[in-house]
Amino acid sequence: MHSLDEFHENGYVHVRGALAPELVEALLKGIDALPEERWKSVYAADEDIDQSNFRGRHARIFNAVSVLPPLAEAIDHSSVLPTLVDVVGENLQVLGSELFIRDSGETPLEPFHTDGGRFMRAVQLAPASAELQVKIQFFLTDVDQPDSGNFLIIPGSHRRKPKGVGRYGVIQETKDALRTAEYPEGTQQVLAKAGDAVIFSCGLWHAVAPNHSGRTRKSAIVRYGPLWSRPVDYVTQSPKVLDRMTERQRRLFGDLGEDPSFWEYYEPTGQTEILGLRGRTEARA
Repeated sequence: MHSLDEFHENGYVHVRGALAPELVEALLKGIDALPEERWKSVYAADEDIDQSNFRGRHARIFNAVSVLPPLAEAIDHSSVLPTLVDVVGENLQVLGSELFIRDSGETPLEPFHTDGGRFMRAVQLAPASAELQVKIQFFLTDVDQPDSGNFLIIPGSHRRKPKGVGRYGVIQETKDALRTAEYPEGTQQVLAKAGDAVIFSCGLWHAVAPNHSGRTRKSAIVRYGPLWSRPVDYVTQSPKVLDRMTERQRRLFGDLGEDPSFWEYYEPTGQTEILGLRGRTEARA
């Protein structure tokens, strides 16, 4: 179990072996079966990155849980849910889910940035405060060597405010870091095995290292926040998607039953029991 202090200090925790090989295999099989037209090129966050020939190199799918049913099992997995509750609180919701595939190639992939837009960049949380948004990156292929499309992070940077930020949250003072390979001081390439997960603050400065491995990197990212927050890639999940989920998974997608009162978004009925937290002290009062 990772400590709350570790997350607050570094802005992330690395959960090794979070997903069993069988679940990783099911996710990869589902990803490989998705039709070509579902994949969309990631935004051109840096004008120096040529995205004219992307499919695998830098492509994503939003609201991934709607097209990849096994992903629901990862979203509330017992290896990550306790840490999520510690960091955000039990009044928890999935705000979005994405799939990424990044092929090997010479082009730098994604510059250092923060998530959550202009508002989130303006928020500077006290060390003991609950997070407004966190993400989990689930690694579905090995990135256990540097420059394999690794997750690049600067530990502790979630407590720093960038001097200048461009479109899509790109941190201007680090904009050329990938092209020059002169990374900011303290930068780490996360070395992960398939099945590992990294839980991180949306305020953490992060990027994607070049992929010179000769292999395609595949991963899923899930965004979480308080239940009263607005999701970013869905409004409500369709009955077809919710019907294949457990009660806990449905609650994590904001399913409060028919005609909930406004107060349910702040203190949802039965939340402790539905999340399986009975006997566990909530980290936040």
